Amino acid sequence: MVMPSQSPILVDTGSDTQSPHTAPTRIVAAPAVSTAELTSTLKRRSFTAKYKLRILDETDRAADTGMVTSILRREGLYSSALTDWRRAREAGSLGALQRKRCVRPMVSRFGLI
Repeated sequence: MVMPSQSPILVDTGSDTQSPHTAPTRIVAAPAVSTAELTSTLKRRSFTAKYKLRILDETDRAADTGMVTSILRREGLYSSALTDWRRAREAGSLGALQRKRCVRPMVSRFGLI
């Protein structure tokens, strides 16, 4: 990454007047660890039921103070996810809040069980 210098450099042209010249470039090292925005493969985030219930409880307490948006910003969540989680909680389906896992058949030495 190339960053311009912060202060303009005055170049001596041999006359009594000095004019500012374009600043030289400065080389800045790249970050050691790439962030999620910079990776080529995207991975969908998954949340545990415990995390979802904690966020729901926290946003319910903050509803009267107007701090729900700051919680969503801090956690990197959209309000639509919060709405979906509330609907699942009101339906009484804690299983709906948990990540769905596929069931793989068990394989023994002799074949499928």
